[in-house]
Amino acid sequence: MKKFLLIACLLAAVQTASFADAGYTDPNAAKINLQTTNGSDNYLAASVFNGSNQGTFSYTSYLHLKAAEAWVFKNNSSDVTGGNFNYRVYKQGSSPGSFNFFTFNWQEENASSGTTYQRWGNYGVDINLLTGVNSPGTWVFECYWSAPTNGVNCSNPIFLSNSGSNYSFSFTADATFPVELSMFKIVSVSNDKPSLHWRTASELDNSHFEVERSADSRRWQAIGEVTGKGTSFGENNYYFTDEQPLQGTNYYRLKQVDFDGDFEYSKVISTVVGRGTVGSVSLFPNPTADLVTIQLPDADGSCQVTLFDLTGKRWLDAPLNGNSLNISYLPTGTYLLVLRDENGQQLLHERLVKQ
Repeated sequence: MKKFLLIACLLAAVQTASFADAGYTDPNAAKINLQTTNGSDNYLAASVFNGSNQGTFSYTSYLHLKAAEAWVFKNNSSDVTGGNFNYRVYKQGSSPGSFNFFTFNWQEENASSGTTYQRWGNYGVDINLLTGVNSPGTWVFECYWSAPTNGVNCSNPIFLSNSGSNYSFSFTADATFPVELSMFKIVSVSNDKPSLHWRTASELDNSHFEVERSADSRRWQAIGEVTGKGTSFGENNYYFTDEQPLQGTNYYRLKQVDFDGDFEYSKVISTVVGRGTVGSVSLFPNPTADLVTIQLPDADGSCQVTLFDLTGKRWLDAPLNGNSLNISYLPTGTYLLVLRDENGQQLLHERLVKQ
């Protein structure tokens, strides 16, 4: 299970320059604000919440992520060129799905005992972590900070992973939810049109599904509706094709609506369409257990594919042979796939989840 990854180098900038050298942080200085009661701040260090259970929650409970922050020290490492706070919630034992994210920013800088420290964070978010929790049991909150660098003195990107075990917390859902969604994925991107497939194991008073799309996993728009089966105790399969996807990364989620108007959101999945200068680029399915297809319908010449894990270890750096990669040999986890053309220009930079 992938847990909370801490950055070795965080997004760094000073007031008078674009970037600054940043160094390691530690789990005592990296915190999140987890509110279990509206308006009550509860800052928890990674070293405190790691491996904990935050309690039992029902459908109407309050469990919100309100902020994330970390202190780093400057130590002549590589320049950091960007950063996100990445998170996801999934049921223990199930496929984790894709990460959501929000950006974080420089907050302040202090010097102590000859060392300069910088605080980075985002204090303007309000994320309901119970969104998408659709069945009783143990659920996991997982997150990490990511920071690409210029790679002068260290690898790119940079992560700090608590000796490989990372960080996370769990919580228990005790409510009975109306629809049990057992699968939701992108099955193909034919002619730049992503095809979605989802399956329910059971349904109770299920009116319909609204398919929502986003360019940044924060602002969502409904793009279609699929009628539900009402009440059903067997498997049901649903399909939807996005006829007019966005250029670049497309994030999708389902809004399941009951007959009485109550609703729940699914996990978020994503694919890439039309990115890059060699034509339309798409990556699917994601997540996957074995084969992943990279479509470059207008590409001429060869492409180089590189695959990193979240510790910065390089698992693959080779020419793309055809349009498929077999990643069945990789350990379960999240990877970063980078695709470049024969001139070294980046065509694709996308997370890939190996189930």
